[in-house]
Amino acid sequence: MRITVCAVFVLAWCLSAEAGTIATRILGQPVFTHGAPNTLSAGSLNFPGNHSSGAVAVDVVNNHVYVADTGNNRVLGWETISALTTGKFADIVIGQVDFESSVAGTSSTTLSSPNGVAVDAAGNVYVADTGNSRVLVFPDPFTSFTKDGQFSNFEASVVLGQVGNFTSGSCDVDTSSPDSETICSPQGVAVDSENNVWVADAGNNRVLEYNGPVTADSFFADLVFGQLGSFTTKTANNGGISKNSLNQPNGVAVDGHGNLYVADSSNNRVLEFNTPLAVTAIAGSGDTTADEVWGQAGSFTTSSCASESASTLCLPTKVAVDGSDNLYVGDTSDNRALMFNESNPPTNVTANVILGQASATTNTCLAPPTANSLCFPNGVAPASSGNLFVADGADNRVVEYASSNTRRRSLPALLR
Repeated sequence: MRITVCAVFVLAWCLSAEAGTIATRILGQPVFTHGAPNTLSAGSLNFPGNHSSGAVAVDVVNNHVYVADTGNNRVLGWETISALTTGKFADIVIGQVDFESSVAGTSSTTLSSPNGVAVDAAGNVYVADTGNSRVLVFPDPFTSFTKDGQFSNFEASVVLGQVGNFTSGSCDVDTSSPDSETICSPQGVAVDSENNVWVADAGNNRVLEYNGPVTADSFFADLVFGQLGSFTTKTANNGGISKNSLNQPNGVAVDGHGNLYVADSSNNRVLEFNTPLAVTAIAGSGDTTADEVWGQAGSFTTSSCASESASTLCLPTKVAVDGSDNLYVGDTSDNRALMFNESNPPTNVTANVILGQASATTNTCLAPPTANSLCFPNGVAPASSGNLFVADGADNRVVEYASSNTRRRSLPALLR
């Protein structure tokens, strides 16, 4: 256990966080105290590798839940949040012919180690198909489920990163070096309100943006972050650690204002870019240079994994934002998920809520797990109700926290 000592010279917060909140439901396990991969079925999950597997997304329009079940080479979908119960079986499976199959494949209907998932306003599902170095788009699967009873063998309509070829899965296909048409081991994907698609292209140490809506003819990315504007370089921290560099970015998110958030995992930080697609009256907007940083005490030139506090990060893997501008981070190596209450532009770099730990200065990974523990959490996804879903990597489960546990609360203004 690491202890952080706060010196207070004026009226201030030492710790602006609510810790130790308790999950209300789980998916992938029958009870809170089970954490091993279960027998392959519609009710089990397999998150191998712990640090870099497992993602979750919520269709906030229709309240569907999707989980990237990395080790089983599939994405599972639950039709409605209101019907969820602990251990409930999924209603649909993407990437497999049935719930009992887990074969990796390279086609328009198969997946290989997917580790990112997102949903647009029309219900279309975007999957970062990590093992195939591509992003696939599946037209609203639950429409087919409702109309025709289809629960598996869904077919993607768009592929990004493989020059339009659904049967190719190579890293930086054809050239073995990056360009605007290629992707290498993508870890995260996001789609914004304008249907622009954002990809955490981890193997190339960059984030790509595709102007939306993407179609079968969308081969080229339109914008690149982390490589000083170049589509043909992939150096980690190109030019040194800075506002313009990335090192294995794992997660991406875009808020309602168009601000971009990137989990810059190996730099132990989250970066935010003020409306990179539009120049506004807000300083720093309209470019690929970061404007805010979490986890590095305000420094854009450091990358330390410091002792735990409400303002540090260690291998953050996924990020998400909700309709109230709150930022959520899967702080993986610290075994916790964090929530930051933000405004536009965001400036708060101290967590207001901590999930998975008894305090802001602990990083315990419990075995067996409990309802208030996390171990190598990755994906984070808020629902329209205010509930939060967290992919708990080492425990092979997704835990749901009720909005009463993730709501901002007042704290003493004076350290005692």
